[in-house]
Amino acid sequence: MLSCGRFNVVSLTTYFSLSFTQASEQVIDTHGKPMFAGGTFYILPAIFGAAGGGLRLAKTGNSKCPFTVLQDYFGSIYFKIVSLIFITFRRTLLNNT
Repeated sequence: MLSCGRFNVVSLTTYFSLSFTQASEQVIDTHGKPMFAGGTFYILPAIFGAAGGGLRLAKTGNSKCPFTVLQDYFGSIYFKIVSLIFITFRRTLLNNT
């Protein structure tokens, strides 16, 4: 059986912004099972139709990644994730005293 992960842009934004201040958390699928490298997952928009839009792949800026997942307000597109890497950023605050 294939597990599906459902994400929306707001959730991803919230997750990544929280990762700057909190310890990293395990990413889970819609069944509550942890997502691991090497698995097969699909990204689906949380809200379908005109209200939610969809997702699309596009090249952005000078990114080394071949494509970036972007929100598309004009349609829903389903695609298979070939490679997905989650990166936890750690911020160090410096005190200039």
